[in-house]
Amino acid sequence: MNDEGTRLNKFLASCAIGSRRGSDELIKEGRVEVNGQICVNPGTRVGPADFVKVDGKRVVSKLPVVVAFHKPRGYV
Repeated sequence: MNDEGTRLNKFLASCAIGSRRGSDELIKEGRVEVNGQICVNPGTRVGPADFVKVDGKRVVSKLPVVVAFHKPRGYV
């Protein structure tokens, strides 16, 4: 088993497709393609070079947003 990359259900969740469990259902229904092949295994690992489609539309992972805020002493 390939241990590199991200599990497919976690990748779909990071693309704002749905929750991990919701993504599992999409995968089991055969609505997800990885590199042009229908994938029905939620444990499949995908990397940055893989092309993932849901219902024929390509999805890409959304980058997390980090907000740093300096809160001075006494600020509420």
